[in-house]
Amino acid sequence: MTEKLPEGDIFDFGGTFFPTDSVVVFFSTEADARSVKADINATLPDARCEAYDPKTVYGWASEGLNNAGFIASFGYGIKIVEKHAELSKAGKWSIIAHAKGEAATETAMVAIRKKPFFQANKYNTLIVEDLS
Repeated sequence: MTEKLPEGDIFDFGGTFFPTDSVVVFFSTEADARSVKADINATLPDARCEAYDPKTVYGWASEGLNNAGFIASFGYGIKIVEKHAELSKAGKWSIIAHAKGEAATETAMVAIRKKPFFQANKYNTLIVEDLS
């Protein structure tokens, strides 16, 4: 893996990428991802939102899939990581924004909904929510 995972609340549940209290979203273009990143960081300064290129995310997803433990391989989280791999392999850009709580999540989603997106997930403690 060439780039490390973003700083913050990253919880590795049985080898699976799990950024607790964060929203992970995929966009068609770099411009859309960077625009949403700027909007989220302007409205939620604690979000530490970052945009990631498809190659980086594909590397993270592939590593997570290859290293997933036995228990993780049966969970819903692994299905989400498989979707991340599929979208990044197809050239989709992504963002990760820290959004603890419903109010922060909804504020982030207001910015996210301004651009077309493919997948939006909120990682809560041990639960992944589909926000798409």
